Amino acid sequence: MNSGIDLLRMLSGGDGRAAATGALGRSPLTQGGVGGASFAELLGKARDGQVHSELPVQVSPGSGIDLSPEQLERLAQIADRAEASGASRVLVNIDDTWVRLDVGVRQVTGAAELTPGEIVGGIDAVVTAPPAPGTQSAGTIGVPNATLGMNSSLIDALERAAIGG
Repeated sequence: MNSGIDLLRMLSGGDGRAAATGALGRSPLTQGGVGGASFAELLGKARDGQVHSELPVQVSPGSGIDLSPEQLERLAQIADRAEASGASRVLVNIDDTWVRLDVGVRQVTGAAELTPGEIVGGIDAVVTAPPAPGTQSAGTIGVPNATLGMNSSLIDALERAAIGG
């Protein structure tokens, strides 16, 4: 995408003439843009994390932060959602580490220490990154294995509760 004209072409779903002329008397942003979705629908999908810009997030040199490529990918998705929500400086908890993310330049600017009683300023959004793919969320607890010598009635009760019975 090279210019605003290209963006209008993409949103109009055509070569840009409909965007310039307002074909059928409707706003080009509500006619059905990318994949038939209106601008409002696209913005909603971006807020929900369903649209990705494919723009990377980098770590600021000298920040003292070391993140894996997988963590940077998760932060890029958070940056997309934050931008769609209007946030510009986000405090992110990723894998039990708090980092500051500058959404405009898509850069992790440093770590954040959350000390009781201290105020963390310059932030307009806070988010906890989803867990890495293939890892179990800390809030998920499975039913104990019967071979552990636990009370069988307790195991039965837990299994019924887990399946909603």
